[in-house]
Amino acid sequence: MVIKLINPQPNTLILPKDVEKCVLLVGGEDLPIVKKIIDEIANSEEIVHSRGFHTYRCRSISEGTPFTLAVTGVGPSCTEIAVTEYANCGARIFLRAGTSGGLSSTPKLGSVIITTEALRFDGVSDLYVQKSVKAVADTGVIESLMRSADSQSIEYTKGVTLTTSGYYAMGGISKNGVLSFGGYSIDSKFKPVALGKLQNIVARMSAINVDMETATLFVLSEVYKLKSGAVCGLSNRVPWEPGEQIEFTNLSLKNAIFVAVKAFDCLQ
Repeated sequence: MVIKLINPQPNTLILPKDVEKCVLLVGGEDLPIVKKIIDEIANSEEIVHSRGFHTYRCRSISEGTPFTLAVTGVGPSCTEIAVTEYANCGARIFLRAGTSGGLSSTPKLGSVIITTEALRFDGVSDLYVQKSVKAVADTGVIESLMRSADSQSIEYTKGVTLTTSGYYAMGGISKNGVLSFGGYSIDSKFKPVALGKLQNIVARMSAINVDMETATLFVLSEVYKLKSGAVCGLSNRVPWEPGEQIEFTNLSLKNAIFVAVKAFDCLQ
């Protein structure tokens, strides 16, 4: 595909010359921490930042593999913008690396989840495809992520991720059927149907972890004919109380980024 764009993309301000074939998407994480982790395993140079989207040109230290680092805001809307605009500029392989909440007492906090399928409670994907369309990772990308984790002795679990557009809502969905956080509770007459569906999914343990980006990435990859995968560290367990959700954030994020960057070497 020949891409001829004269004007920068409207939100990220990127041009085709700024974007590699492989893009590492890190959504909703602390930028200085992400940059510190990346600097351990890659050489990086900031290209542009706009509206909370930060774009870096990177090259892995181990193999010299070029990739673009895209640090974005939280959630499906930011993911939609990023995937669309980076794809417009030539990106063809997307790996999401980030943190997530565990939906059971296992796996271990700090380990990573390599997503095979994402359950679509993100909202954005419904604007692109029918609800019956599954949000799935590329099988070759999954295999590359697994090889990467094995080569670095990073503990991982392969399975299903629940993607939602709500952050605090997910923090309390299994507390005796009551959505609550910080002393506030939703009155039963306002309880939405979608929340009940989420509670049933958690009760059945059909999903290992919950995040806010993966389903959107997978569906857009299907629509745009891209390859994508996701590896997210387990930083906490759902439901959580204030303070509980941050103890393993840095370790889980580091493990996820390390797995993703090494996987790019396998995908070249």
